[in-house]
Amino acid sequence: MQAADDEHLVKISRSIKGYHAFHIRPPINIDLNIEIENNNRYDENAVLVKIPDLVDLPEHVLDQLPEGSNQRPLRQLAGRPVGRVPANVCKAFKQLLQTQMAKKVICRYTGMAAPSRNPPSHQRFHRTNRIFDIPGGGAELSCDYFILINKSHFREAMRVLENCIPFQDLDARLSA
Repeated sequence: MQAADDEHLVKISRSIKGYHAFHIRPPINIDLNIEIENNNRYDENAVLVKIPDLVDLPEHVLDQLPEGSNQRPLRQLAGRPVGRVPANVCKAFKQLLQTQMAKKVICRYTGMAAPSRNPPSHQRFHRTNRIFDIPGGGAELSCDYFILINKSHFREAMRVLENCIPFQDLDARLSA
């Protein structure tokens, strides 16, 4: 993804949550779509990570099998969700997209699947009265999120990220 003259590109290295529920490991070489999930009854800020629709996939990857799986070809998985954006990050993405501070957010799977980094006792997502939500557990797919931010909204967009994502996470994982 390239930023135009009136845009900033921000990268956050995180993960895709929910592999244990969706059972689809995405290919490494394509940009995955980010879609606000308005009908999620557990999390009003839920954001899905999806394989692009068939018309948006490059012709040369349509018959490709996602790495490390016995899944169907990509053409049969087009438009399907692979997981969700992690807690707190999804809240920031939703705000950035709905206020149009960000033109686009995409996800690139980096090829590694691992168990959750949260200890088993903390592996259930839930809302808190504190500033940040408690992230859930389950398998994680490592990825990079790329946010295309309008230059005129850059400072405001960075404040949204700072307000939604714990500082130690943001400091260690953000490139602007």
